[in-house]
Amino acid sequence: MNKLYSKYIGIVLLMILFSCEEKIKAEVTPIQIAFIADAHFQDIYAHFEDADYKGIENPETVNFVNIRTMQAQLQSTRIFNENYFAFIEALDDIVARGIKYVALPGGDFSDDGQPVHVKGLRKILDRYSKKHGILFFATTGNHDPVKPFTQEAGKTDFLGLGGKEQIITSSVKNLKDTAEGQLKPIITSEIKKWGL
Repeated sequence: MNKLYSKYIGIVLLMILFSCEEKIKAEVTPIQIAFIADAHFQDIYAHFEDADYKGIENPETVNFVNIRTMQAQLQSTRIFNENYFAFIEALDDIVARGIKYVALPGGDFSDDGQPVHVKGLRKILDRYSKKHGILFFATTGNHDPVKPFTQEAGKTDFLGLGGKEQIITSSVKNLKDTAEGQLKPIITSEIKKWGL
């Protein structure tokens, strides 16, 4: 009787174990994580809060954009203007794949930690988070805010009226001698290098 009882108990235990294993397998769902590294995002549709400068008008869309010259990209190791659209396309692809977690490793999600670009990036991440339920995980890099204090900065190679180079800087102290016929420089704190 004890042997029969032991076999019965053993069979019942095996059935319980196998049924639990099947239940556990059914409850496990794979997690997908997308990675976007070194986006070097530039918010080409941003408007500076403290300067009366809209950018240059796109004649096809009648929108104003703040873009860098082609020469700036040819002399750099990275591109600027296209990154806005590439970033949006990458996020749209992530949405289409149903991915809910996005890592931005190694930072460099801005050009040089300028408030105008970091704020623009934040708006886009917030929009995708609210609309699609995506969680973003970001770490800073060497082109993001990496110093304890904000630094004066600027760029001389934005595209200005008539296709001329437009200086946009955070301080008049950054300006060197200006050439005759050069566009009037734009002074805005939005182009500083942000500190932590």
